[in-house]
Amino acid sequence: MGEKKGKKKVVIVLDNLRRGGIEIAALRFFELLDSEEYEATFLLRNLLHYDESMVKILEKRRAKIIVKPESFNSYLKDYFFFKKLFKKEKYDIVHAHLLFYNGIIMRAAYKAGVGKRIAHSHATEENRVMGKVKKTVSDIYHAVMRVVIKKYATDIVGCSEKAGEYMCGKRLFRERGTVLPNYVNTDEYSFNAERRLQKRKELGITNELLVGHTGSIYWIKNQTFLVSLLARLLELRPDARLMLVGEENDGGETRALAEKLNVADKVMFMGSRDDIPDLLCAMDIFMFPSRFEALPIAPIEAQAAGLPCIVSTGVPEEIKVTDSFARLSLDAPAEQWIEKIAEFSAFDRTKSDLTELKARYSAQSIARKLNALYES
Repeated sequence: MGEKKGKKKVVIVLDNLRRGGIEIAALRFFELLDSEEYEATFLLRNLLHYDESMVKILEKRRAKIIVKPESFNSYLKDYFFFKKLFKKEKYDIVHAHLLFYNGIIMRAAYKAGVGKRIAHSHATEENRVMGKVKKTVSDIYHAVMRVVIKKYATDIVGCSEKAGEYMCGKRLFRERGTVLPNYVNTDEYSFNAERRLQKRKELGITNELLVGHTGSIYWIKNQTFLVSLLARLLELRPDARLMLVGEENDGGETRALAEKLNVADKVMFMGSRDDIPDLLCAMDIFMFPSRFEALPIAPIEAQAAGLPCIVSTGVPEEIKVTDSFARLSLDAPAEQWIEKIAEFSAFDRTKSDLTELKARYSAQSIARKLNALYES
């Protein structure tokens, strides 16, 4: 009999463990790994933000968590810390989800002798407008890191083509890149009428029209647009309510606007939640008016729950996997958005066809791609 091989050691590198899109995607990829074949470590740049439910999942699956010392506040010090750690732990795979900072991780992993070095992008070009670094300095940093990633990464991955191209350029991604979408557990999110009634009862919602959104509350996600739209929608549907699920990171701007427009009593700020599937069941319509996105998982989860979805044109077309889906410009008159809400409000969720969603974003489909990436 042949000698049994030991587990491969993989380290997953993130900024932190807050309940954001990138962190959730990385956690879901981890959950797809066979614990008999892989030993996983989560390496965090900081622990300023973390979600207890995510930590519990890692602890349950016996994943290690390492946090970079806060005293290391320069790229050079970071590089030597990572290089030393990678060499000491003898990782087989380094999978980094840090966009351009991936360059530092990839070089450190290469110098430490790590064989599989994966640079993963979850962002698109427009995200740079949110950066605090001046554009000229940012451009130089991006250009340098693209060269470093190209040289030291064995694999370049994007949650979408657009995200991959932003990190390393169109030509390189088309030559060497791999698209690895985030996945959705369709069974977990599937619509259930009994669960809907129970959750609405808990929320104090009876026959009201419940419009919902999930995602961190900040400028890119554009929840202020929904609050403004609610003020107009109430003229047609006085029974309308708006549910915002996600951590508030906008300095109170969205709450202040709700107060200013006298709709605060119609807006439900739910905070960060671990019962997203139940909340999606309770909603009637899902809206996602982001200014820009790479490949957001929230609208895909909403479609898995059978919800009709109305998103902005800042959201890529490729996330459309059901017929009850519409993309509208943020510059379009409010009436167009309200008309679409009225059209979708009578939608029968039990008739939603999830065939395409399961083919493209199911756990089984993504697991095959992830295993192929790790084994190649």
